[in-house]
Formats: sequence, C-alpha cells, structure tokens
Amino acid sequence: MSEQAPAKKRSSRSPEAVAEALTRRTETEDVVSNVATETPVDPKSALGYRLALGAVITLAVLIVVAIGLLVVGFAKGWGHAAAPAEGAPAAPAKPLSMSLAPGFHILSNDTQPGRLILHVRSGTQDEIDIIDLNDGHVVAQIHAEAPR
Repeated sequence: MSEQAPAKKRSSRSPEAVAEALTRRTETEDVVSNVATETPVDPKSALGYRLALGAVITLAVLIVVAIGLLVVGFAKGWGHAAAPAEGAPAAPAKPLSMSLAPGFHILSNDTQPGRLILHVRSGTQDEIDIIDLNDGHVVAQIHAEAPR
C-alpha cells in the first residue's frame, strides 16, 4: 500500500495547478495563432530553390548535348579504327606465295615486325633470307658454304 500512496499524491491536482495549466495553454495558443496569421513564405522564391533549379536545368542541357554527340559520332563513324600509321606494316593485298629453290630446306625461321627471316640449307650452301611481308620481295640474302 505504501507504493500506491505516492502515485495518488502525484495524480491529485490542486485548483492552483489547474489554473496555471490553463494559463500556459492559452499563451501557447496565442503564439500559434500569431504564427498562423503571418503570410507563408513561397518556397519557390528562396535562393536555395532557385540555385537547385538552375543546376537541374544545366545538367539536363548537358545530358541532351552528350546524347546528341553520341548520335552524331555513330552517324559519322568516329568509333571505327583509324587507318594504320606510316611506317607500320600494312596487311598484304593478296596472300604471298613463295617457293624454295630445288634442294633447299628450311632449318629455322624468325619474324620481326614486317619481316620474315629464313635460314635455309642445301647440300653445299647455307643461306639466310630476309623477306618483306608487305610485298614479298627479298630484302637481303646472306650466302655461306654449308658445313661438311
């Protein structure tokens, strides 16, 4: 029972407390009514709103320009591979066909950019041929006697 006694004291109100509460309530209502009677501020006239609207419009214009450039780029073929630069070996117009002299056979081969290097041998002669892969002509030949 002793636990219930303080609860009753807290819940019981004296007439002075009720009058004070009513006074506070009317003062608060006056403040709220004064705020409600003021003219509301238009959010569209605020500086932050105008800056955000400007940023949205600017970004929209940039997106439209970027899409336009993509369409123009695809139409003009800007995405295709460029022509080979000078000095770079071009692909041969037709396949190269070569044959060895009778009695020769290939011992080894090597490649360099645009070149084929062949080491060939016959019964009596060694030869190194350097061939241009663009047009098939022999750039250089080195002859030596075959070892016995």
